Amino acid sequence: MAISFRNIHYGGIIMNYACSSRCAHCLYACAPQRDKAYLDEATAERLLDALAAQGCMEVHIGGGEPFLQPEALIRFCRRLRQRGFSVDYVETNSSWATDEKRTRDICRRLREAGVHTLLLSISPYHLGYVPLARVKALMAACRDTGMEIFLWRREFWEELEAMGAGTHSRAEFEAKYGADYWRQFARRYGVGLGGRARETYQAGLPHKSAETVEKQPCRELFNTGHFHMDCYGYYIPSGCTGLGIAVEDLKALPTGKYPLIEALHAGGVAALHRLAKEKFGFTADPAGYIDGCHLCSHIREYLALDAHAACPELHPMDHYRQLRGEREDHR
Repeated sequence: MAISFRNIHYGGIIMNYACSSRCAHCLYACAPQRDKAYLDEATAERLLDALAAQGCMEVHIGGGEPFLQPEALIRFCRRLRQRGFSVDYVETNSSWATDEKRTRDICRRLREAGVHTLLLSISPYHLGYVPLARVKALMAACRDTGMEIFLWRREFWEELEAMGAGTHSRAEFEAKYGADYWRQFARRYGVGLGGRARETYQAGLPHKSAETVEKQPCRELFNTGHFHMDCYGYYIPSGCTGLGIAVEDLKALPTGKYPLIEALHAGGVAALHRLAKEKFGFTADPAGYIDGCHLCSHIREYLALDAHAACPELHPMDHYRQLRGEREDHR
């Protein structure tokens, strides 16, 4: 029986992976250095066709930073409305809100295109790159244009504002709030240990052998409750960054086309580990892993960048290059 991803419930559109920030918790490892590709009109139609075929007519929009190309963003939102989709919200880090008139104009045009809410991301991670003054400027533009504001997350506002004007580093937060602040904030914020967050936090967490963690069930891959589709025309399972499926294949994956997903489907991370060892010469890290997802991501990075495996689900390749490059920069 063919593997399928049916009944997808709710998800987001990743307009781009490039971002004005390089936040320490970013699941998708977005950064200014990422590929500058942005969702084009032809790819957008492919995504919307796939969503409509599954009856998923409500989405949110994110990145990267989607406002790096506001004109393309506005065009896409218009197209969503034309095709009967609704937009829950558009995510942003507010970095682009530097000119009052331009900011207000973009908000007004988005509102006219059918967007009613902007999600403004605020956290110590974001404050390392975007001062609260930009967030406040965007909030003012939203109020002026009738755009609703969804602060993510509002409960940390006073904590961030107490840091003072400008941007603030991890060291500054720890100097003000204590040496364990960064780690404790990850728990309070609900950071998932994927993407760059794993690189940020893994050193302080217990590790177990590959043989131990591979026994954990693989739940994220087939969770269709909160997926993403990206600017290249791929479906990204919930939490499984660096793993993608062409949207046209969702209803029935062609047998043999996605060998890594087939292995995960058949036997979880243990089956993927066995395949990587036997066919591609993978060797597990003797230092161990936090969990099965950590092992899975290490295997896939090896296959993508060292074994050069021809597996289309290793997507986007830039995800793996970005994380490895950052790791090597810190050595």
